[in-house]
Amino acid sequence: MTEPALKLESANQPNRLELMKDIISLQFKLVIDGLRDFILIPVSLVIGFISLVKLGEYPGSGFYDMLRVGKKTERWINLFSAANKNLPPEIKAEISDLEDIDTLLERVEKFAVGGTTGCISFKD
Repeated sequence: MTEPALKLESANQPNRLELMKDIISLQFKLVIDGLRDFILIPVSLVIGFISLVKLGEYPGSGFYDMLRVGKKTERWINLFSAANKNLPPEIKAEISDLEDIDTLLERVEKFAVGGTTGCISFKD
């Protein structure tokens, strides 16, 4: 993003009360998110191990069920929901186009398995 794009219009700026609410909300969400992670780390390891040694046609079903529950809690917590509230629509659209860590991991996997062909893409 360019420097002018980062400047926010005063109409989009929250007042002090909204800012205080967002600060308190983030702290609460960070605690909830941390507790969820604290629980999910051992649970995911146990379920992952069980899924690896489980016999049957679908050995990973328990692990992927756990991932779906984790994704639901992530959406429910919505940790950074206030991040874009004071941005103009054109910057919000630019931010929504950013890739996530899963895309990066997919590129690394493709590179490790198949070399550099098809891994590098250039955006307009």
